[in-house]
Amino acid sequence: MKQEAVRMLFVLPPSSERGEAVFPSHHPIMTASLAGVARKEGAEVHVIDAALLGLSPKALAHKIQLWRPDWIGFVPYEYRRELSEKSSCMTISELRSLGWKGEAGLLNSALNALSPRRAVESNAVDCACFGDSEPAVAAFARGATSPPDGVLWQRHGYLEENSEQPQ
Repeated sequence: MKQEAVRMLFVLPPSSERGEAVFPSHHPIMTASLAGVARKEGAEVHVIDAALLGLSPKALAHKIQLWRPDWIGFVPYEYRRELSEKSSCMTISELRSLGWKGEAGLLNSALNALSPRRAVESNAVDCACFGDSEPAVAAFARGATSPPDGVLWQRHGYLEENSEQPQ
């Protein structure tokens, strides 16, 4: 029996709590690459550029609920665009208040960055991928049961880290 594909959503997060639109979109090259890796691994993939659409975290959460992804990767650090991780965490909090049960994390975090680590430790996000996130995305698409290289995650009440950097 064939396993059902993981529903993976890649999100360029809101620019702020109010959701002002960001122009130009600055070519979401990394997000497109990560989505391509997930699709290659057999995942069902969608992408939302909340900053370009001007969505607030609350509006984004309601839009995400319509598709019901299993896993969400927020990409606050994109080619020529850096957004605060706060709006990603706010979106996840809103999703959880709506009853969403999937996993969500921050992708492409700088190596040894403290704020993504603190977000995982405080349960604001389920995981943070440090450095190149492509190998981690591939592992998540295949249903990883232990943290892939470069990932810190919180699962079942336990904090686990694989500090090896992806090859």
